[in-house]
Amino acid sequence: MEADYLRAIGFYLARAPRHKVIAVELRGTVPVAGLPLPLTAVSDLVVESRLDPSAVDVVDHKFVDSFSKGGATKTLFVMQALFNYYTVRELTGRPVRRFMVYECKKSRNADGRSQLRRYIIDYAKCAEEFALFHRLIKDATAEIARPRLWLPNPSDMFEGEHSFDLYRLNLIDP
Repeated sequence: MEADYLRAIGFYLARAPRHKVIAVELRGTVPVAGLPLPLTAVSDLVVESRLDPSAVDVVDHKFVDSFSKGGATKTLFVMQALFNYYTVRELTGRPVRRFMVYECKKSRNADGRSQLRRYIIDYAKCAEEFALFHRLIKDATAEIARPRLWLPNPSDMFEGEHSFDLYRLNLIDP
């Protein structure tokens, strides 16, 4: 694992992207108008946007065994981008223009192609994604907020018997 990591870092540093860095590992939890819960994100880098110097871009790094299918449209990247949009906007007080994902492949490409791929999500083109994200956060919040019953799991390898004893004795409040 360490060898993979060191090799991947070497590939990345051989052709490292250049940015005017504003923040490294920017983390925070922020309220968002219209959403019932605050959002939390950690941004690898916040950089000055090359498209608009008054705005910022968020940069994320991923070290992978193979490049992602779907590129910038990959759902995981889009969801991560939206969490980062709100936190970075609030924490920096600046408009957020783009989310960039740099994937660095851990193993060398036999044909000599680049080990680094960049995917860009432009927030100005994500109106549908923002609406879907808001719906998802509201639905997820409603789901976790509903009352639940506690049920035992007798097949749990550590506490199975104990969990059923608690249930049998009615020691768990609903």
